[in-house]
Amino acid sequence: MIGGRAPLLWRVALLALVLIAVGREPARAQQNLEDAVKATFLHRFGSFADWPPGALADPAAPIVICVAGSTSFAHLVEERARNQRIAERAIRVRHLAIVSPGTGCHILYIAYDSAQGTRDALQATTGDPVLTVTDSQFGNVRGAIHFVLSDGRVRFHIDRRAAERNGVTLSSRLLSIALSVSGVNG
Repeated sequence: MIGGRAPLLWRVALLALVLIAVGREPARAQQNLEDAVKATFLHRFGSFADWPPGALADPAAPIVICVAGSTSFAHLVEERARNQRIAERAIRVRHLAIVSPGTGCHILYIAYDSAQGTRDALQATTGDPVLTVTDSQFGNVRGAIHFVLSDGRVRFHIDRRAAERNGVTLSSRLLSIALSVSGVNG
């Protein structure tokens, strides 16, 4: 009798594992799509931003997008930005383990809290000509642009004062498609 039950138990266990794996696939696919959209947004944000004089060393200097935290997300950003340009400038993507002042980044995405918290990373760039981007997936501490999911879509909020503190001016076209804009003068 024991010999007869073992194959049945193995079949039930195998079926349970298959069902668990199948249940995870849609969630993984959704996360992959969400990450791809965010990666695309990152380099497109650069087309709607103006940096202060001197932030870009010369007319041929690339726009540098930095990703703090996730190496895999940095690779995805690099893939999405490949062969793209921002105002005739090439795009270079860098991965940062730690964000420090003077990193040379023009756009900084803080992916997750690894060796450094989001708040510390933002403080390290205050006053540097960097457009900071954070993600509600990793907390509520916000950069100039803050990703959120709204109705199953990747959207973002903008804190115009945070951008301006770093000398970055955001286009009214970008402001018009944000879920909300705080720090608006007038």
